[in-house]
Amino acid sequence: MLSGVLVTIVNFDFKKIFGFPVWFQGKYTEFDSEWYETLGFSLAISMFMNIVGVGAFPLLEMGYLASRRCFARCKVDQLTQAELNDIYDGYDVALGAKYAYILSTFYIALTYASGMPIMLLI
Repeated sequence: MLSGVLVTIVNFDFKKIFGFPVWFQGKYTEFDSEWYETLGFSLAISMFMNIVGVGAFPLLEMGYLASRRCFARCKVDQLTQAELNDIYDGYDVALGAKYAYILSTFYIALTYASGMPIMLLI
């Protein structure tokens, strides 16, 4: 959620809005077509890349573990029980981190979906 809010805060011109200088002095005072062309596009691309990047690693790991199991079946007589346990054990899943990431992505997508309907595909 922080990445979506941070993009908005950094690029807005709060001096024109509030009348006094604030820390960030961007060039946008509202969500207009230019904002969506530049910042909205970069936000949507970064969201898609985050989803692909984070989602690809568990899939690659599952493929790697499946190939290890397949090769272990071929040479089951040569492996010890500890090695077989290591091959067939799953990996630890950090559910707290995964839920936090999913909810952050969901709320960023819904926040900007009114102006960028492509965010609903996320």
